[in-house]
Order: sequence, then C-alpha cells, then structure tokens
Amino acid sequence: FSTFFLVVLCFHQRGFRYFYPYLWGDFKQIKEDINSLLAKKLPDSSPKGLAATVQGLGLGALSIVILSGIAWFFLWLQQSPFALEARSIHKSLTILIEIYIYGHGGLGIIHFIIWKKSKNK
Repeated sequence: FSTFFLVVLCFHQRGFRYFYPYLWGDFKQIKEDINSLLAKKLPDSSPKGLAATVQGLGLGALSIVILSGIAWFFLWLQQSPFALEARSIHKSLTILIEIYIYGHGGLGIIHFIIWKKSKNK
C-alpha cells in the first residue's frame, strides 16, 4: 500500500507533464539531455528531462502492477474464476518492474562512468 501512496504523491506533487512531457509533444528538455549525453556530459536533473522521464516510466510500471494486484486480490476475495487469470496477468506485469530496475541500474552505472571520467580530467 505504501507504494500506491508514493505513486499518488509523486503525481500530485509534480503532475503528469513533469514525468511524461512527450505525451504533450514536449521533447525540448529530453533532446537537450540526450545531446548532453552524446557530448559525454551529464545533464542536470530537470523537469521534463530524461531523468524525470525515466522516473515516470518506473512510476507507470509500478502503477500497472499495483492495479493488476488490486484486481487480482478482489477477484480472489470473491472466489471468482477469473482470479487465476488475474494472478497470471499480475505476475507477467511484474516483469516491467524488473526491466525498470535493470535499466535504471544500467543507466546509473553509465552515469557513474561518465562522472568519473569527467572528474579525472
């Protein structure tokens, strides 16, 4: 339940445009961040930027897994024949969280390598 409140709090404090600017056709900050990375410079964490977008992907994955888990729980409580299917869907969707964790970890390692190289210059 605490994860649900984290997601709600993040969206309430920042709004959807902060995490998903591309849904409104706003690619300006993301392009600037990518250009910085291509120039081997670390971009600052900024609203509507690459870091916020990556965080938004994680929040989206969490939201989908939470909603599928809630659906499974209520179907299970009602002893619905659909409970097993909901469980299967929920377990499949948890792969999104795993992908996010690996991707986020990989980006963190790249971030550290670039930071270390720029510090040694």
